[in-house]
Amino acid sequence: MPSPWRRQRAVGRRRTRLEVSHARGFSKFVSRQSEMASLEAALEQAEVNLEYTILRAPTDGVVLAKLKEAGEIAVPGGFAGSGDLVRLANLHDLRAEVDVNESDLSLVHLRQRAQVTPDADPNAHYAAEVVKLYPQVDRQKGTLKVEVRVLEPDGRLLPDMSARVAFLPDLPAAGSANRKAILVPATALRRDNDGRSYVWVVQGGRARRCEVETAGMVGDRVRITQGLAGEEKLVVGAPPAREGARVSVAP
Repeated sequence: MPSPWRRQRAVGRRRTRLEVSHARGFSKFVSRQSEMASLEAALEQAEVNLEYTILRAPTDGVVLAKLKEAGEIAVPGGFAGSGDLVRLANLHDLRAEVDVNESDLSLVHLRQRAQVTPDADPNAHYAAEVVKLYPQVDRQKGTLKVEVRVLEPDGRLLPDMSARVAFLPDLPAAGSANRKAILVPATALRRDNDGRSYVWVVQGGRARRCEVETAGMVGDRVRITQGLAGEEKLVVGAPPAREGARVSVAP
């Protein structure tokens, strides 16, 4: 019969083996947890990389052109649009760009009403508004680029169409006197070297200079706010040689 000392020694050896086995199992558990965390990180990175392969349009629209083919290199933000992949157009947000002479900039402002007439259909007129005045003047042309947004576009308006833009005067405020607008042909309006606007009025068969104030375009005519009563006869086209020059009124 084994002595108590031998039994205690055997129990101690079994306990030691259990502790070693437990330590090994815990070490494997920690190692598996580390591997699991590493695999989860790799999976997350793979999902991110997969997301990079998906192109999402910033807005609804149609594809106008595919600029890259499979296998070509595209560098985001590359020189001269080298990173562009496709060209999109949002047909529900059509805009027109027009160059406005520096001398006419005082007649244009943000949120001003405008009218867009496509060259393809001169009888179609679209209400628009000024949404952007570019921050720099083109010194070569002496113009500023202005952007207007068509309020209710339809299927007749297409990207890159040519169109004419007319800037309309502001509507009178509620409760203000409703004066009748005086419109004159754009070819009758002149400007002197100081930038003052004027027209040539026919009085007694002679040309008289009359300074006026304007408030934008209505189609191909200029709205006059001061200087004319509305019944004057004006010189259009070639100006008279001098103040008081004799002119004849066409029937």
